[in-house]
Amino acid sequence: MPSLTFPAVAGATALLWLALACSRRPETPATIEPSQQDAAVIRTADAQAAGQLLAGFHQIEQDAWRWTAHEFSVRLRTPAGAATRGALLSVQFALPEAVFAKTGPIVLSAQVNGAALPPQRFDKAGPQVFSAAVPAAALSGETVRADFTVDKFLAAGEADQRELAIIVSRVGLEAVP
Repeated sequence: MPSLTFPAVAGATALLWLALACSRRPETPATIEPSQQDAAVIRTADAQAAGQLLAGFHQIEQDAWRWTAHEFSVRLRTPAGAATRGALLSVQFALPEAVFAKTGPIVLSAQVNGAALPPQRFDKAGPQVFSAAVPAAALSGETVRADFTVDKFLAAGEADQRELAIIVSRVGLEAVP
């Protein structure tokens, strides 16, 4: 099996990022207090969104994306009307071929304010989108916490000094019409 080198991962992820950037649209802070600037949709490379990345995100790479650990969390503003109609949670990410070669298919699970959403399995490397309906009962506050878990990942020291799961470029919560 070929070894997983940083240049190989960087090259593969750069290509995957280009594919993600063409699709539809920071370090972990110590506090999780809501901010007036909180957004319902965030790009992980946006410095203004760094305060909404609560746990499990590594530094920005190539000014475009971030690796995650196998558990990661964000805070998102609840869209108008979502507390009565529900919302759609989406995550745009990439599963690099170099990681997929070692892990095989992965399952991404999510919870919003403790409400579990149906897990989704991803059976191939490349750009991916996780999308799940969030019940209105989980969206009553001004902001929500979304927690994610990836079932298979590369442990710290296996390919990098960090734990590496997926490459996330965007996380969003959009109201259901």
